[in-house]
Amino acid sequence: MTHAIAKCISSCGSLLFFRDFFLYLTNELDVDQCSIFLIDRSHAISCLVTRNFLKADIAVPLADAYLQEGYKHDPNITLLKTMSAGQTRSVHLSEYIQKISSSYQSRYFSNPGLGDKVSILAVRSDYGYYINLYRALGRRSFRDDGLFLDPEDENVISALVTKHYSLDSALVDANPIAMLSDREMQVCQGILHGKKTETIAFELGVAPSTIITYRRRAYQKLGINSRRALFALYKSA
Repeated sequence: MTHAIAKCISSCGSLLFFRDFFLYLTNELDVDQCSIFLIDRSHAISCLVTRNFLKADIAVPLADAYLQEGYKHDPNITLLKTMSAGQTRSVHLSEYIQKISSSYQSRYFSNPGLGDKVSILAVRSDYGYYINLYRALGRRSFRDDGLFLDPEDENVISALVTKHYSLDSALVDANPIAMLSDREMQVCQGILHGKKTETIAFELGVAPSTIITYRRRAYQKLGINSRRALFALYKSA
């Protein structure tokens, strides 16, 4: 675990951070989904990143629904707004599941196949970070595995995420696809619109092999390795 954390630290503030961070979550903590939201000074909420490691098409639609309505019924958002700068705490689903409606539980847990969740709330000078880690239905809970019962666990996660964004504040506002070159971005946008390699090549006036090269470079920067993973990270404009 120490090696995995060290890799995350070394890539903080870079395009490779989430590749290393997601590997740490999946390999060391057995996490099935990670969603990170941001609360700004005006209490506006946005999604920084979301990824389901088992079913690539789940995370983005779920985050969109949450941003439209779900956050209004999430007791952790209320709690986060009451915390002071510098505070960090973790909250297990079992601590508040009785406070959320059955329809909320169905929409954000049982329907997408999520069974357990631990949330890490971290408030820094400018933002509140809402870091959510999930396990699928039928799996052991984080509590049963003794995870996030010690403040050290939550502090490691919050420190990695907040450090990453503090090193480059532009990462908070930027759509991750904007971190690519113009050609890499055009290729990814074509993929997100369901276009085949040959179609993208024709539209850009280059050979299909060139599109494959741009795609490979883009995937390396984004820390992904498949079309499905790209759809999980981004949605077409």
